[in-house]
Parts: sequence; C-alpha cells; structure tokens
Amino acid sequence: LGLSSPEFDTYLLLIDESGNRLAENDDVAGSTDSEIVMTLPQTGTYRVIANAYDAAGRGRYRLVIR
Repeated sequence: LGLSSPEFDTYLLLIDESGNRLAENDDVAGSTDSEIVMTLPQTGTYRVIANAYDAAGRGRYRLVIR
C-alpha cells in the first residue's frame, strides 16, 4: 500500500475485519508519504484508511494497492 500527496502529510492504516490494526505508517524514507508492505495473514475483508497526519491536512492524494 502506498499513500502520497503533494499537498499534505499522509497517514496510512490497515485494519482487519475484526477492527484490529494490522499496520500503520506516517512517513517513509525521509518523505511525508506513507507506505505499508506486508503479506496479509489470511483471506478476508480488510480496510485501508487513507488519512492526514494532522487535522489541517487536506487535498489531493494517490492511493496505490498492489
């Protein structure tokens, strides 16, 4: 998962179908973009939350799921 924006500091969360946080990321490799790299533990429904690090973060963003 990758979340990037030229307009705000991104924050990314991955949640399983029971509501448990599997992973989260604020900044990756010296940038304000976010990234989660993992193998999902099982087949099921997962939720990706694309957010801003702070309440002022608004604007265009790009979410990539592979």
